Amino acid sequence: MNTTHTQLSQIVSGIGGLDAHMWLEKDDGTIIDYPDSALKKVSAYGTNKIVRKPFPKELQLQVLPYIMKKIQNSPRLPESIFKNTPGFCFNKAYLEKRDQKNKDFKYVIGSLGFQQHDGSVFYEYG
Repeated sequence: MNTTHTQLSQIVSGIGGLDAHMWLEKDDGTIIDYPDSALKKVSAYGTNKIVRKPFPKELQLQVLPYIMKKIQNSPRLPESIFKNTPGFCFNKAYLEKRDQKNKDFKYVIGSLGFQQHDGSVFYEYG
């Protein structure tokens, strides 16, 4: 998909699915997320050029309660799985934010894509 979602109905499915990505970001632009090398492996269109595009603030606020519910209902796995295995971005961001050293970071919810060789972006999430 070469476009990102702009409405809650595009992100939240009736069966508990959420088509979005979540990461932490500091005011200076520093990001906490999975390594780019790991993220590119989650998509058949994965490349070395990762593109993170935040949803508009209002949409992020609408999606956040669904994400928190999903985190609460997550399987009981070791934290290392959530932090190191792509596919658990909501849990990873939550756990990283909980860490005292990351208190200055903010949740960012949006789209994650991969820039293709022709310059277009394939958005895998969001």
